[in-house]
Amino acid sequence: MPDDCVRGRCSGAALHCHSRRHHVVRRLFAVVFVLTVLAAGSVPVRGQGACTVQGKSALCTCYEDGQDFVVDCRSHGLAAVPAHIPINTTILSLSNNKITSLPGRAMQNLTNLHTLYLDDNGLETVDAGAFAGLHNLAILSIVDNALSKLPFLAELLPLRTLDLEHNRLTFVDMGQFTDMFTLATLNLGHNRITGLDDMAFDHANLRALDLSHNDLSFIAPLAFSDAPHLSELDLSSNRISVLAPSVLDALHNLTHLDLSANDLTELPPTLFDTQTRLASLRLADNRLASFSIDVIGNNPLSILRLNNNTLETLAYNNDTRWANLTQLYLRDNPWYCCGMEWFRDAVSIVQDLPFVACAAPQRVAGHLIADTTGPITICTRVDPDAPSTLNVTSAAPTSATAAWPRPHGNFAPIDYYTLDVRLHNTTDAWLPVTCTNTSFPPGDTRAPLPHNQCRYLDHEPASMDELATPLHATITGLLPFTAYDVRVRAVHGRGVSGFTTAGVVTAEDVPSRPAAPLVLEVRQRAVRVNISAPTPANGRIVAYDVRIVETRMETPGRRPLNRVITLTTNGTNTNTNTNNNNNNINTTSNTNANAREYTISDLRPATPYNVSVRGVTSAGAGPFSAPALVTTLPAAPATAPSVVHVRVNATACLFEWLPLARNDTYGQAPVYTVYAVVVEGVQLATPQVLATINTTTTNTNTFKPNTTATNTTNTADNVYVWTMLETNSTYAVVLSANTTAGEGPLSLPYTCVPNPTPPPRPLPPTIDVLCADRVRVSWQPPAERSVDVVDRYELYRGDTGARVYAGAETSAVVADLVPGAAVSFFVIAHAALPSEPSVPANVTMPSGVPDAVDGVMALNATAYTLNVTWTPASSCAAPVQSYLVFRTSVLQHIPYYPTIQDNTTLLVGIVPGNVTGLVLSGLRPATTYSLVVRAFNKYGGSDTRLPVNLTTADAPPSFPGTPSVEVCTNHYRDAANGTWVAREEQVVRWTQPVTPNGNITRYELWHINKDNDGGTLLYAGHPGHTLQVTVPARPQLDPSTLVVIAFNAMGASPSLMYPAAATSETSSPPYHRTTAALSGVLGGAVAVGVVVYGHWKVTKTSGRMSPAPSNSEETEADAAPSLNDRTTSADSGVDSQRTLAGGRTTIQECPR
Repeated sequence: MPDDCVRGRCSGAALHCHSRRHHVVRRLFAVVFVLTVLAAGSVPVRGQGACTVQGKSALCTCYEDGQDFVVDCRSHGLAAVPAHIPINTTILSLSNNKITSLPGRAMQNLTNLHTLYLDDNGLETVDAGAFAGLHNLAILSIVDNALSKLPFLAELLPLRTLDLEHNRLTFVDMGQFTDMFTLATLNLGHNRITGLDDMAFDHANLRALDLSHNDLSFIAPLAFSDAPHLSELDLSSNRISVLAPSVLDALHNLTHLDLSANDLTELPPTLFDTQTRLASLRLADNRLASFSIDVIGNNPLSILRLNNNTLETLAYNNDTRWANLTQLYLRDNPWYCCGMEWFRDAVSIVQDLPFVACAAPQRVAGHLIADTTGPITICTRVDPDAPSTLNVTSAAPTSATAAWPRPHGNFAPIDYYTLDVRLHNTTDAWLPVTCTNTSFPPGDTRAPLPHNQCRYLDHEPASMDELATPLHATITGLLPFTAYDVRVRAVHGRGVSGFTTAGVVTAEDVPSRPAAPLVLEVRQRAVRVNISAPTPANGRIVAYDVRIVETRMETPGRRPLNRVITLTTNGTNTNTNTNNNNNNINTTSNTNANAREYTISDLRPATPYNVSVRGVTSAGAGPFSAPALVTTLPAAPATAPSVVHVRVNATACLFEWLPLARNDTYGQAPVYTVYAVVVEGVQLATPQVLATINTTTTNTNTFKPNTTATNTTNTADNVYVWTMLETNSTYAVVLSANTTAGEGPLSLPYTCVPNPTPPPRPLPPTIDVLCADRVRVSWQPPAERSVDVVDRYELYRGDTGARVYAGAETSAVVADLVPGAAVSFFVIAHAALPSEPSVPANVTMPSGVPDAVDGVMALNATAYTLNVTWTPASSCAAPVQSYLVFRTSVLQHIPYYPTIQDNTTLLVGIVPGNVTGLVLSGLRPATTYSLVVRAFNKYGGSDTRLPVNLTTADAPPSFPGTPSVEVCTNHYRDAANGTWVAREEQVVRWTQPVTPNGNITRYELWHINKDNDGGTLLYAGHPGHTLQVTVPARPQLDPSTLVVIAFNAMGASPSLMYPAAATSETSSPPYHRTTAALSGVLGGAVAVGVVVYGHWKVTKTSGRMSPAPSNSEETEADAAPSLNDRTTSADSGVDSQRTLAGGRTTIQECPR
């Protein structure tokens, strides 16, 4: 870099201001250059072309600098060399443009040019002749371009400095620079050159050559053979692994050689035999395993860099060439420090002595050589060496892993290791570690020593210690993000090593729950909170998440705020929206990165929020704190009221506005102020308050003699009436809403012109039907407010046009309507003028007939009558004149009898309207009658309900038919021999009563004595449909002596007896004889409800039937058979197979 740049005044050459390794700095200096020239008072030159055209400023800056004329065209986005550059230009800069190609003779007229900068253009091609005519060019810089070939070198013969750094050159042709006799400095650094052939630099005057940061891996022995004056050679940052011994033989004037950052493993011993002036040799960052001071020969070397190689030892040997050095660098080598005491003590020569560490012997391994004292000799102690390193890492919050290499056991193999831990920087006792994942040498199956779990077996030979795999152990039960000291030592039977100690900080965990945020300040739309760090933090707090939750919603449809804000500890903020609404939250933290005060803005005034916080470490976010409840301060309303109706009359205007939502007033009850802005067509200079309106009071303010501010309606309805105005004059008002936080914005003006106006049209009335001939009609005042108060209403029938009501009420009863007719009504409101009629309401009147009759029931039911009653029918239109009772069906169902059913509807009774009962007679017993009752008035009959079923009671049955006797033959199989035997038997038959009057439950068959003084019960039961029983053939029965009695629930009836053959014509009729016979049997009473089973004898003296005595005096002819073993019935359910006297079995019954 030119010295004049550093001193602050740049000549033309200072445009370069270039460091060959830091071209970015060069660009910065270029900017400084322009500012410096302008500050020095350089005079711009007015000319043509690149400098000035027709009095207008051109692209470049042109000025004189001493003997030079400078044209600075940097950073103008030029794609080509600008035209009309003055021919007297000596310094030209075209850097940092977009000139990708340079055509031939681009600058042929610039014969006075001696310095040219083409840096940072992306230049890819330079045509032949591009630099033709530049006979005085001495300095050319083409840095940071894309050149891969150099066809233009023959045109630059007078050039002294050529800078081609940061291009795409891949090779150097032999003799490429031979004809450039004056070239002294050549920079080819940061290209892609891979090798140098012989005679690559055939140039006698070359003084400095930079080939750093290429891909050089091969240099021919004669590459520099024709550059005898080369004094500075930079070959650093390449891939050179071998140097030919004669590669530097021609460089007799070499003073500085840089071979840093290559792959050299050794130097040829004769590399510097021909040099006598070498003062600086840089060999850092190679792989040199050895170095001898003899390699420098007789050169007066003062600077030697050997750092960052693989050197293990240096031999001092009292060689004075070491003492002649002024700078020696040795760090970052695995030094075996034995015999290196001179270098330890050469403090003024070894520049990096505080960083030179020993790798061996074990006694000083890992120690700085500067920390040793006295002779460094090979260790002779019997104790094992301490592990050279202890590496403790933590990947989990509560555990760590310790690893160490096996040290030398010296004179005995190491038996085991002990591992201890304690908090960092404390004097607490070391705690033995309970270890897991214990490492054992391969093949060793023995367990750790029983008295200490954390001692590790190690029985490898001492010679193998350094080659064995490092031991490791896991330490558990630690605290998150906590610093610990861990130590390890080796133990064998001859001694104990020292401890090797290392520190570790356990991994971070999520933070614990912090305290609730402290509210420091509350404003209308912001709160400032202080956040306490969680204890324990369990890590480095990198951010805090602040959650803001709105706890009250005043506006339906707006989603409540629920947002998490991430506040990084460096003061930057990240918002995380969790509910996708339009509520934006801005957060500002103070400038101190360690402070924990934050301001949350863009909140809603007068709104409660819950604010909670949680800490965030690299392990994640912890739990949220308990919320802090904060309510922002109230603010003035955000919007103005909006008038929805303006009504007028001849002298007043009514303004009605929508009340502001609580969201608009931030939850406060607003007070509305009405201002006059136009009065009688004149715009007021300042709005005048007409009224201040709230929910409880109204304040008026009269500002003009002929106007009065009055609110004539309920203030809670948001209505203001301005009265005493001039008809047909223009007035206007504006409104605002006020809260305790201030007044909101004014509304738009609302204008009115007073003139006579009817009230608004009323809403359609509603009709409630009271009866078939009257209704109640109700209506509401007009939905829209009017200035004049409605003082009366008129109700009209829409179907006739007749007015049916006039008055101030809002309902009326209209009577004398025609039942069944369709009617309609409408309403007109009256103030100063009548309103338009409302929309009519229509209704169809009921028919007027009575309601259906309910409650039909029978108060009393006999066998032949029903006493029917019902509930009086309702009839509002006309009184009930009569009730008609109809029988809709008759049903009688008795077992063994045909069903009697009649579904013919028949009128069975009529009673006046004031009578609610009727007795129906002449009915059939045990029969169900379905009845309906209808009420009639002058409009007709009522509807009918479902028929009611009423049933008459049972009555005794009528007479059953007279019994008859038939003799038949039946056949039986003899049980003993299986033969068939014929036997005569008697079958007694009768017919059922014609009218059963109820369910026939049983029949009784009696045999009456000849003298009518008693009888025998032959059968009791119900034989079913056949009505017959079978008895033995002897004694033979006489039908005239048989009686059948039929029973139901209400009584019994006997059959009639046949008259005897010898009876005279004057004998009693059959019925009377039956009655007389039964009177004899039953003691003068008909046997009603008596059940007799088996063989009974009835005596006249007792009046009741009793069992026949065992020593009966009856003859065989008079004796009657017993039903227990002598009678059967076809339908009585008796088993058809029975055993009779003589052991015979019945196989067939007599035909019936």
